[in-house]
Amino acid sequence: MSCGLSFYSVENLSAQTLDWESFIEKLLVDSETDNSWSNLYDDLCALHENPININRTTTEELVQLPFLTSQQIEEIQAYVYSYGPMKSLGELNLVKGIDYETRQMLQFFVYCGESEREKDSFPSFRNFVKYGKNELVVRTDLPFYEVSNNYLGSQFYHSVRYRFKYGDRVTAGFVAEKDIGEPIFNSYTKGFDSFSYYASINKVGIIKKLILGNYRLSFGQGLVLNTNFTLGKTSVLSQYTSIGNGIRPHSSTSEYNFFQGIASTVQLGKVDLSVFYSYKHVDATLKNNEINTLKEDGYHRTILELSKKGNVLNQFIGGNISFNYKRYHIGVTTAYTFFDKPFKRNTSGYRLYYPVGDKFWNTSVDYGYKSYGFSINGEWAYSAQGGFASLNTLSFRILSDIQVTLLHRYYDKKYNAIYGNAFSESSNVKNEHGLYLGLNISLLRNIKFSSYLDIFKFPYLKYGVSRPNTNGIDFMAELQYKKGENFSASIRYRNKSKQSDYTDDVANNKGLAYTMNQKIKVQLNYLLNKDLLAKTIFNYAQVNKGNKAPSIGYSIAQSIQYQLKFIPVRFSLNGIYFHTDDFSSRVFSYEQGLLYSFSIPSYYGQGYRFSGIIRYDITKNLLIQCKYGYTHYIDRIVNNSLMNIQIKYKF
Repeated sequence: MSCGLSFYSVENLSAQTLDWESFIEKLLVDSETDNSWSNLYDDLCALHENPININRTTTEELVQLPFLTSQQIEEIQAYVYSYGPMKSLGELNLVKGIDYETRQMLQFFVYCGESEREKDSFPSFRNFVKYGKNELVVRTDLPFYEVSNNYLGSQFYHSVRYRFKYGDRVTAGFVAEKDIGEPIFNSYTKGFDSFSYYASINKVGIIKKLILGNYRLSFGQGLVLNTNFTLGKTSVLSQYTSIGNGIRPHSSTSEYNFFQGIASTVQLGKVDLSVFYSYKHVDATLKNNEINTLKEDGYHRTILELSKKGNVLNQFIGGNISFNYKRYHIGVTTAYTFFDKPFKRNTSGYRLYYPVGDKFWNTSVDYGYKSYGFSINGEWAYSAQGGFASLNTLSFRILSDIQVTLLHRYYDKKYNAIYGNAFSESSNVKNEHGLYLGLNISLLRNIKFSSYLDIFKFPYLKYGVSRPNTNGIDFMAELQYKKGENFSASIRYRNKSKQSDYTDDVANNKGLAYTMNQKIKVQLNYLLNKDLLAKTIFNYAQVNKGNKAPSIGYSIAQSIQYQLKFIPVRFSLNGIYFHTDDFSSRVFSYEQGLLYSFSIPSYYGQGYRFSGIIRYDITKNLLIQCKYGYTHYIDRIVNNSLMNIQIKYKF
């Protein structure tokens, strides 16, 4: 199955009205521009293609599924331990605390297999060849529009992915990619612009995991280390309160936010010890041989962009020690990173307390405790420049139908963590103080209500804010309704208001004003018949700032999916019409893509977009997919179209 088209399974298209991609789309209500979510999507794609055996799974495996709470993970493992291996996933109905939506989501990522565990000895070469699974995915994009004349490469996109997997013991592979306009196999580059490789060995003696090549790290709440995805406001609302899951291979096309070298975790009784070292060249914008900013987009299409490719050496070393006993957890993380060129000192404005020099270190202590209906997690961190940061979360259940989450964070203006990535209103862990309250209520069997209120303050200056001690508030409420297996609906309202610099158009006075951004989203999912599924989404956005006229935008999107009855071919059609006054009231809309393809584009102005996907499962191990998308703007002469072709082969 292709996770890019996994709205429903081929075998049971009509049995479900929920897809795991909708879960990601829901979380992105507050993270539309966060690139780290592509890593989460990529990981879930891999798990969808290679599901977990629920009868022999571990906590480390199940924690990869962000819709599971720590209590649900514990209940699943306790059920298998008490009653033996599950015969079918229908037994999830008997697991305490696993609701309907979670059961539906789990069916995309787990299966019921043999329960006998493998020995700790390393598999033989014969078993590798006999039982190992290989997957090769090739993709090409063909743009039907003119690209910049400054680009040094062809207008085509190419990527090649290879993955080898032997059960849950060995994973290895590589990802090669060339973006549109990037040179390939010419005088500018000897091959693909980006080449990522990894090899991971698990559960061999005391070695819990060993990774060679490219990898990602995440410990505690992410104050020191988190190169996975960000803990956003909606994900906290979904009760996902701890993001630390150690070391993981980096297998996505993302060209930033990963390490290159070696990482390992060994298990000594109830203690896990992780160590890691990375030696990697990164992109940067230099001025007088000093780092002005790190370049994160991964594009190398022009002479200027190529001049920034790998022009700074970054070495990174550190470790984490974690003690786990029953319901308790405590860990310590220390990381040290240094560059061969210093960061430029900024002596004025909001960049005054940004990183300075070429050597940085961070250390933190994280903790956790969980019992049925109650959990507490947190982390305290300190950085080399004297800054302090803390994040603490409390989650508890009232009766069986009400879940409350409290989160407090304090990030000092002097705190710097090059690879930190935690819950925040801003894009980094710095200069922020806030309190978050989340609420989930199951009103009736088919109705759910969820809401959060986040109050935050910025003690020092920020980009676009020239005064200290500004503040803001973010409120969201959503009502969900489900009727049987064939229909579900939701309506969501969000209102975010925060201060920024403002110039009065009438008096030309400069000062601060609140920018209020309101959004409404209505979504309908319905099953028209056993082979035809549909989704309708309406978005409305209104932005008010000072005494200026409001900027208004809206969109309406429709998608349908159809499974042919007699041949293994599926169609997916998507269309959206949008109309906004300007960029500030732009609308976001998730668009279904191919395997390992994730996109939530934004639209502004007036126009429409159409896209269609066709998938043909030629054999059990071979499929081909093709997507065509066309965007037309009514208010300006900018029209483009793009075709994606992808082939996947398993052997």
